[in-house]
Amino acid sequence: MTTTTDAEWLAWRKGGITASDVARCHTGRYGGSPMAIVAEKLGIAEPTEVTDAMTRGLRLEVPITAAVANLRSTHVGYTQAWLQHADRPTHRATIDGVLLPHHDAEIGEMLGIVEIKTVGQHVPSPWDYYEAQTQWQMHVADADVALVAVAVVSDEDEPDEIASLKLKTIKRDDQLIAELVELADTLWSWVERGEVPPPSAPGDLEVVKYLAREHDSDADTVNLDGHRSLIARRAELAERKDEVEAELDTINATLVAAIGSATKGTAPGFTVSYSVPRRVLTADGEREVLRLRPDLAVARLDRVAAKADKAAAELIKQHQEPVGARVLTVRTKKES
Repeated sequence: MTTTTDAEWLAWRKGGITASDVARCHTGRYGGSPMAIVAEKLGIAEPTEVTDAMTRGLRLEVPITAAVANLRSTHVGYTQAWLQHADRPTHRATIDGVLLPHHDAEIGEMLGIVEIKTVGQHVPSPWDYYEAQTQWQMHVADADVALVAVAVVSDEDEPDEIASLKLKTIKRDDQLIAELVELADTLWSWVERGEVPPPSAPGDLEVVKYLAREHDSDADTVNLDGHRSLIARRAELAERKDEVEAELDTINATLVAAIGSATKGTAPGFTVSYSVPRRVLTADGEREVLRLRPDLAVARLDRVAAKADKAAAELIKQHQEPVGARVLTVRTKKES
């Protein structure tokens, strides 16, 4: 099955557990946790923001795939194929490509699957994530080998310039696959019940904040007796947080001053990186572009005028939505 539209692909992904789902949940990377994954499947999670890294990866998939085919003297076919396990249809994966012995080969003749990755310079590759992701893909595709192609991309003047390309072969690990299958089936059982698992990872704080973004000022005070030990621990950690953050800020300032305009430093047993700044169009820059090219301007809501107009102000109120996070505050009660 081949991709047709983003909407159809996203709907298909929601109908099962994918390679990125199990990899995120297994490694805890990219906000992965049972709560986060299930909330996404149920359609109650905060929409995922499309990042520059995501769009960069999509742009470079075609040339990297061509390079892989040339370097391995094989054909890469079935690119961006949607696959699901023959016996377990909720086990799904989108495959970047399949290594084939020749152009006309069928998928049953595959030599292995291909996974394309791009990373910025000075950014370490998350190989634990790649391992879990490709093991799941091999499980779904019934493959024995996965070839991971990691392209290191320039972060400077030429954002799509590939500085280096690393190819690594990962062999099927049935023990790890069994662990991932158990994890996936547990996740899907929550989805089928329409319930969200309890928080279990640091990233779940953002999920809970989004799910609890609405408020009820008339609601009764919640009895938290069962969470008293957690509340006490939070109060203790909060007292230490300022002290720790102050020391970290001082250390960071010292290291940044030592690195200066460079991007990397070393010490026995350590590598310290100071990233390249992300270039963005500022408000001043946008105004200058519009001054030079007024034809690029678009109509926007005049909020000042709208708020001064009672009817318009009411219309704005009707269309407002809760954004950001509500603030949790814990205070120690004073003894009476």
